[in-house]
Amino acid sequence: LNNALLIKWKWLMFHQPHQLWNRILISKYKGWRGLDQGPQKYYFSPWWADLRAINQHQSMIAASNQFCWKVGRGDQILFWEDSWVDDGTPLKDQFPELYRISSQRNFIMADMGSFSENGWDWNLLWRRNLFDNE
Repeated sequence: LNNALLIKWKWLMFHQPHQLWNRILISKYKGWRGLDQGPQKYYFSPWWADLRAINQHQSMIAASNQFCWKVGRGDQILFWEDSWVDDGTPLKDQFPELYRISSQRNFIMADMGSFSENGWDWNLLWRRNLFDNE
């Protein structure tokens, strides 16, 4: 398949989450998050296998550098799991010790704090008290 078309499909997965075709992909393959997760399965359609391949291909890395995450309302981005930080590394990989003791591992950004008159106030919850060096 045409690489540009596959990249466009990936882009559409981000920007049209409520379309029927995208809801089917979410149900069957976990949507765009499924592009990076685990080994290829026997039940993947050829189209999905190609989309995963282009996602993992080095040319996709170069194309990804042209895109950036917009947190927006924070209802689509997982705080710890998704690559929304500037360098593209998920927070769970940057701070594995904090991830391990977080009580909010699968929370979306919107659930990690709230807006106040001073801006964004984080509400991070831990399974235990933090030490001074954490």
